[in-house]
Amino acid sequence: MMHRLIKLLPIAALAVLLAAGLVVAGCGDSDEATTTTAAATPTTVASTGTTTAAPETTTPATEPATATTGEPAKKVVLRLPMGPPDGDPLVTPAQAMADRFNARTNGTYEIQCYPGGSLIAVPEQLDACRTGATEMTFTVLGMYAGLDPRMAIVELPFIFNNAEALQAAHNDEMVALYDSMISSQFNQKVLGLTHIGFVEIIGTKPVKTLDDWDGLLVGVNSAAHVDAFQALGAQTVIIDWTESYSNLDKGVVDTVQGATTYMWIAELYNVGKYSTWMAGLAGNYGMHVNLDVWNAMPPDIQQILQEEVTTACVELNQVHTDILKPNYDKLVENGCEVFIAEGAERDAWKAACAPIVEARMAEFGEFGTKFMSLVDAANAAHP
Repeated sequence: MMHRLIKLLPIAALAVLLAAGLVVAGCGDSDEATTTTAAATPTTVASTGTTTAAPETTTPATEPATATTGEPAKKVVLRLPMGPPDGDPLVTPAQAMADRFNARTNGTYEIQCYPGGSLIAVPEQLDACRTGATEMTFTVLGMYAGLDPRMAIVELPFIFNNAEALQAAHNDEMVALYDSMISSQFNQKVLGLTHIGFVEIIGTKPVKTLDDWDGLLVGVNSAAHVDAFQALGAQTVIIDWTESYSNLDKGVVDTVQGATTYMWIAELYNVGKYSTWMAGLAGNYGMHVNLDVWNAMPPDIQQILQEEVTTACVELNQVHTDILKPNYDKLVENGCEVFIAEGAERDAWKAACAPIVEARMAEFGEFGTKFMSLVDAANAAHP
C-alpha cells in the first residue's frame, strides 16, 4: 500500500503545479492588461506633445527673417564701406537698405555703413572685399579698369542714347553679367548695380562744337576717359577729383570732368561758368558681398540681402535719372551756362569716338557681345 502511494506522489505534484499555473496565468492576463492600458496613456500624451511642437519647427520656414532655432547665434556684422559722403544720393538709399535688412534679420546679421571712405580708402575697397578685410563694398567700378578693362565697359563713349537707356540697361541681366566676371576674379558676389548718370564737364571755356574741343586742357579723373577726350581733340591731364575746384580756380586746366551732382555740391559754378552735357561718358557702382561670407549665410538670409539690395538699386537707378533736371537748375540758378549737345552735333562727337568703342569691344569678346546686346535693347526702348 505504501509503495502505491509513493508511485502516485509525482502525479499529484504535477497536478498541483498545473493548477497553480492556470491560476497564475489567469491573474497574469488581468494584471498585464491593466499595466499595458496604464502605459498607453503616457504614450498618447507624448504623441500629443510631438504634434504640438511641429508648428514651432514649421513657422520659421515661412518667416525667414526670424529663422533661428536653439540658442541665439552670435551676431554676424557686415561692414559696408562707401566712397561718397553721408547725405549723398548714393549713400542715403544704401543706408535705408541696411536698416531694412537689419530689421528683417532680427539681430542675427547687421550691416554697418561707412560712408565717405571712413573705413577704408576707395581705391582699396574692391580688394578689401575680395580678401574679407570688409564683408561688403559699394564702390565705383570703372576705377578698377587697371585690374580688368571690362570693369569700365559702361564708360565707353556715347554708347547710350540718354539717361533713360542707361537706367534701363542696369537690370537683373546686367547684374548677372557683371557677377560672372567679378565673382570669379575678385571673390565677391555682385548683388546689384546702379548707374550714376553721365560724367560731364564744367570749366572756364564754352564747349558747343567739335572744334571747341581742339586744344582744350581737360582735367580727367578717370584714366578710362582719356582716350575719349583726346579723340574729341582735347588735351588731358589726370587730376584728383577732390582738387577740381582749386585746379579751375588757379587756371591749371580749362575744364574738369565730374558728375553733375558733384558740380553743385562742390560749388564748381563759382570758378567754372560753362558746363557742357553730352551724355557721352557713363559710370556705375556695384554693391558686392564677399563670396565666402555669402556662401556661409543661411538661404533665408541670402534671400533677404538680395531682396533689399535689389530694392535699393532700383531706387538708386531712378534717383540718378531724376536728379539730372534739378542739377541742371541748380547750376543755372548759380550763374553757370549749361549747353546740352544734341542731334547732329552730338552725332559728330560720337563718330569721333567710335573707333575707341570698336577696339574695346574686340578685346572684350563674349562679355562685350552680351553687354552690347543689353545696351542695344535699352537704346531701342529709349531712342
